[in-house]
Amino acid sequence: MRRTILILLLILPTNIWAQSPKLDSLKNVLSRQSARSFSIERDSLLTTTMYEICSSISLAEPGLRQTWTDSLSKFAKVSTWQQSIAYSHLAISRNYHFKGFTTLAFKEIEAAAWLFKQFCNEKMYATAFSGLAVIITNFLLVKPLADDATERKYLNYLTDGLALAKKQANPIQIANMNLCLMQYYIKHKNFEEAKKCAINSWKITQTNPEKYFYYYQAGKWAEGLNLLYLGKQKEGIYLINQTKEICQHPRKDGMEKYLLAANGLYLGNYYIEKKAYQNALVEAKIGQQALKSLKLPNFDYILNKIFYQAYKNLGKPMEALMYFEKVQAYDQEEQTKETMSKFLDLQLKYEDEKQKNRIQNLENQQLTQTRNFLLLAGLLGLGIIGYIFWNNQKLKKKNEEIQKALLQGQTMERKRMASELHDNISNKILGVKMRVELLENEHFTEKDRVNYNATLGFIEEVYTDIRLVSHNLLPEELEINGLGTAIENLVKKLNLIGKTHFDFKIQTHQKRFPARLEYEIYSIILELVNNTLKHAHAENAMISIIEDEKVLKISVKDNGKGFDNQAFSFDNLGLKNIRSRIESLRGNIKIESDEGTNVLMSIPI
Repeated sequence: MRRTILILLLILPTNIWAQSPKLDSLKNVLSRQSARSFSIERDSLLTTTMYEICSSISLAEPGLRQTWTDSLSKFAKVSTWQQSIAYSHLAISRNYHFKGFTTLAFKEIEAAAWLFKQFCNEKMYATAFSGLAVIITNFLLVKPLADDATERKYLNYLTDGLALAKKQANPIQIANMNLCLMQYYIKHKNFEEAKKCAINSWKITQTNPEKYFYYYQAGKWAEGLNLLYLGKQKEGIYLINQTKEICQHPRKDGMEKYLLAANGLYLGNYYIEKKAYQNALVEAKIGQQALKSLKLPNFDYILNKIFYQAYKNLGKPMEALMYFEKVQAYDQEEQTKETMSKFLDLQLKYEDEKQKNRIQNLENQQLTQTRNFLLLAGLLGLGIIGYIFWNNQKLKKKNEEIQKALLQGQTMERKRMASELHDNISNKILGVKMRVELLENEHFTEKDRVNYNATLGFIEEVYTDIRLVSHNLLPEELEINGLGTAIENLVKKLNLIGKTHFDFKIQTHQKRFPARLEYEIYSIILELVNNTLKHAHAENAMISIIEDEKVLKISVKDNGKGFDNQAFSFDNLGLKNIRSRIESLRGNIKIESDEGTNVLMSIPI
């Protein structure tokens, strides 16, 4: 099956390949790869080569484009490379778009973008969004504004696409997305934003205006158009005429004609809005002349509307009627295309449903063969589930007992450590302080006296810290009166130190929480308070605990020196411990620095 498809691809008429050296080169790639044995690598190269062929075929050859689109679609169904189907959606979308089936094109390219995202192919994901932007923009040319939700959807697609293009650092895609956004903003009469996008387009391509001819010149021209809308006539006309003058020189790629055609319809519309109907005719005729060698039905439609409105208001009914009939013919054709789009969409769904039914029938046959086995397995499974449920309940009860014992053990150990710090180590440090104070210091030099006083101050600081830690390792009021009372007493002791003034606010529906939750929260706050005292150099700090819909929202905020948000990490041991405690409670933590430090925590209760 696969080899047959490949042979069909390679025996297409010779004149298909006689178009450009690029297509000849792509044919050689297909010939070489088709001779290789089946593999993901081979199928990926065949897919991307066929997609590139589809993308290289000009607007003037719709039949050839259809042939290659169908070939890629058939190959994608048998390819061993999963991404083939995404490339197929992208090629089908492009084909529908050029045929004027906008709705189908939109659906196909949305599918391609979603698949490329799933495959983590960021380059093609950005390419899909770039194509999506062009479809949206051409859709906006001929359709009235949609509902707010749809318009927001369009804008989100365009802004997301611009972000993706910037991530890829692709000047063409960045410029293209800016031009598409510019046209969106013009449609919504937001000319200031439209002007910014136009400037962004030519600025990103100004390093090589010849290489990026269209995006550079279109950006310059569009800046001029938006200046006109913003009332800056002189500056706007200058930029527009500059581009029109450059476009008088023919180019091999024909992009100067595309720009002149766009000038005709956008500037023509501008003059229609300003009721300068003679000027509108002049610009529309420039666009009409440029369109003779291009196949752009949307542009023709808009230019015909401009001619109709201009001639009608200039009192020329015969000419107005001629262009009105062209507009009507286009509208009828669009209705036919819309109907055909719905028919094709239904046909695709029907084929998809048939395939699903075939699969379902096979599955039903298999189901019939295995029904008895599944019944037996189900009964056995119910027995296993019952046993697992009973065992889980038993384990849950055991875990609760272990947790309770662990908490009791931690409580006893903290009490022992607090007693050791208070009764032993703090007394020893107090003894060291007294011995230092007894030193004969009358004959000390000035330097010795400075060191002597600094040493006494340091010993005093250590003594104070140890007493604070010993008092707060497991304060009695935490066990007896709960979290709120324990932190209130902690704040009182902290304020006696005199370094930082602490305030405390608590709003909860419950007076007490589970012992482990209170213990962990108290430990977290104590760790954060110590960090504030040691590192923040803050004058004031605030501790708050608020209960909101079964969630405790805890904040410790100070007005100290803060830190660099970009360089912040949880590598610090104390912060690691805090995050570990928060995660064990199924909560989350966020640390911000803006004129101080703010630690925000949310813990379910």
